[in-house]
Amino acid sequence: MLPQRTFLRHCPGPLLQPCIRRRLNHSLPPAYDSWAASVRSKTLKEADHITASPVQLLTTTLNPDAPLPPLPQQGTPLPPAYHFGFFPHRVPEKGLAPDGYDVDFSPPEPFNVRMWSGGSIEWNVDNPLKVGQNAKMVTSLDKVEKKTTARGDAVFVAVKKNVENEDGWSMTEIRSLVYLQREKERTKAVVDSGGTKREFKCKKAFFNEDQTDSFSKI
Repeated sequence: MLPQRTFLRHCPGPLLQPCIRRRLNHSLPPAYDSWAASVRSKTLKEADHITASPVQLLTTTLNPDAPLPPLPQQGTPLPPAYHFGFFPHRVPEKGLAPDGYDVDFSPPEPFNVRMWSGGSIEWNVDNPLKVGQNAKMVTSLDKVEKKTTARGDAVFVAVKKNVENEDGWSMTEIRSLVYLQREKERTKAVVDSGGTKREFKCKKAFFNEDQTDSFSKI
């Protein structure tokens, strides 16, 4: 019997809507093709131990007006998306992008402005991550595309993150990012008026939570 699965999907941000699907009219840097070939075969493997403290701290961050929750007991299932509190990118600061993000799947110059494009998470509800477990994450390229958006030429990169615990597959996250050129480096592409607009529709999520950011939280 196949494991029961639950989905969460993130909508793309409004800055990229509507975007026009068409071929790029401008030549890409020579390094682009070699970079694209290299990331298609790249696989990253990370391991972590699911401890109680990050779960408690993340719960406190998301519920600042609630009393401090107790440390979760061994075997407590993680709430949806709490895997973000684990598998940190272990790399020195000099190995990060200027904005602090990892560069494992980042395209070459001039595409150095990173934005969130969308994503989805799929869970095995019969095998959630639990406090006390050893887990591993395998990251690989899901898709790379060259497009012209309303903000100019861009490279869309989607990475797949498969997470397993001691009992097998637990969840898969698809993280989609878009890399734009800096304002002064953008080509002045003219978008065809007859282009096809892309419409994004999100599936209804099985849970929802609104957050108000503060300076200290960020």
